[in-house]
Amino acid sequence: TAALRTSFDAMLTEAPPAPDWVAQPAAEPNSPRSRYQFAAIAAVAVTCLIGGWLAASLLNAPPPPSWQDFAAKYHALYVTDTLRNADTTAQTVNRGLARVAAALGRELDPSIVRRLDGLDYKRAQVLGFQGTPLIQVAYLSKSGAPVALCIIKTAAMPDAAPDVAEMEGMASATWTKAGYSFLLIGGQDRGLIAAGAQKLFASL
Repeated sequence: TAALRTSFDAMLTEAPPAPDWVAQPAAEPNSPRSRYQFAAIAAVAVTCLIGGWLAASLLNAPPPPSWQDFAAKYHALYVTDTLRNADTTAQTVNRGLARVAAALGRELDPSIVRRLDGLDYKRAQVLGFQGTPLIQVAYLSKSGAPVALCIIKTAAMPDAAPDVAEMEGMASATWTKAGYSFLLIGGQDRGLIAAGAQKLFASL
């Protein structure tokens, strides 16, 4: 009715103005609000860049060094004189092999370990890697190159035949058998290392 419309018109006249939903004008350059907005955007951008860099680094990171890598670096320090004058009397040899076999937790047949074609047995010693005994049996080749057979007990792994390659500039062969991992390394004669690895893989 006319009276009702008149009442509503009077109420609208007295009502507060509606909020302005139109976008506020941009802050003046160098105003506190402008500087805050810039800092916030910069912080987000830096965070995104750092996150992307970390993700790329993790995806492209090389695998951690294996026990073979550490053993190879250690053996790379050997020279002929390191082993030339080792005590190879029967008593010393037998005692050394018994000591490393006990640390390893398995028998090492001296007739196999000591007699590898082209290699003269010199000594055996107990090393360690991450709390696990790592044994090293050292030889000299006929040319005087130091060669080492390294063995460590590992988690259950399938047997794998010798893989001949190169580590630290030396010929090497790696394989696994019966819960142990092996490394034969030294010199440049890949044929010598391959033949020794095949004999050890078949016999130990």
